[in-house]
Amino acid sequence: MNLQGIEDYDADGSNEFTIGYRNDATLKIDGSAILVGGKAVTHVSNNTKFLVNDNGTYTAYTGTADLPEFNNRTVEVFYDTDSSISNYVYIKTFSSVFGDYVFATDDASYTTPDKNGVVTLEGVYVDGVLTEGYYDRADCQGAQDQHG
Repeated sequence: MNLQGIEDYDADGSNEFTIGYRNDATLKIDGSAILVGGKAVTHVSNNTKFLVNDNGTYTAYTGTADLPEFNNRTVEVFYDTDSSISNYVYIKTFSSVFGDYVFATDDASYTTPDKNGVVTLEGVYVDGVLTEGYYDRADCQGAQDQHG
C-alpha cells in the first residue's frame, strides 16, 4: 500500500484507494473520530482495522474497544479517506504517558509548545518511572495550576 497518496488497483486508475495523513492528531475513542484542531478528519467504527506501531512492536486491533490510550495531538496516523468512516488506520507514532504523580529532576527540561500546543518533557518521573513524554500545553498548565 502506498502510504503517501493514492493507490491504483488496476491499469486504468478506475479503482483507487486514497490515504490521508496527519502527524498531530488526537484519537477520540469514545467519539469514534480522529481529530485535528478539534475537528474530525475521519471517523472510525467497531469494524475499523487498526495497526499500531509501538516502538517497533506492531499490534492489530478491530474497533476501538481494546486500543490503548494516546496523548492528545501526538498521534501520527494514516487512514483511508474513501468514505466518512475509515476502514483502515495505521498509527505510526504516538505518545501515551499518563500518571498521577510527575516529579522533575535537576536534569529535567522541556520544549516550548509547538504549533499544536504539544510540550516535550524530558528527565521527569511519572509515577516513579523516568519518562520522556509529549503533553498538551493545556494539560501541563492545568497540572501546574492545581499542584503548583
